[in-house]
Amino acid sequence: MPQNPPIVFGPQACGCATREWLAADGLGGYATGTVSGLRTRRYHALLTVADPRSAVRHVALAALDLTVTLPSGAKVPLFTHEWASGAVSPRGHRHLEMFALADGLPRWRWRIGDVVVERELALRHGESSLAVVHRVMSAPEPVGLAVAALCTWRDAHGDRYASGPALSAEQLATA
Repeated sequence: MPQNPPIVFGPQACGCATREWLAADGLGGYATGTVSGLRTRRYHALLTVADPRSAVRHVALAALDLTVTLPSGAKVPLFTHEWASGAVSPRGHRHLEMFALADGLPRWRWRIGDVVVERELALRHGESSLAVVHRVMSAPEPVGLAVAALCTWRDAHGDRYASGPALSAEQLATA
């Protein structure tokens, strides 16, 4: 079966928050967002899961905020957020060199001088699971990568605010 050619955007298009991508798990769940990484819709999330007993979908993982620590000690955020005030900060999309969607797998490449970092994500078909790989593709000296997970559990059609009720967690099973 022939594969579809990849969709690739270069740096001139990577800062645009109107180009969107979507990956589906085959169960009604999905990951979706903008090429720039800025979440402009309540549906934008890296993992939205579908309840198999109903039509309800829940956002589980809103984002993974990636920060690179350069050999100099400088910390460079590669993520982008828009706040209620309209402020966009940080502006990690400025470092985006490339976005590609190949066979349903989105991949981002950021460049900070000689340092190149990639992220690729995939949903496993038939499961509500996400695989994310971060790679340092090139760096003249060792660099650090830190990932902060923005987790929630909300109806995909709703919003969640910091001033709202606290999240709770309960153990359902043990390994």
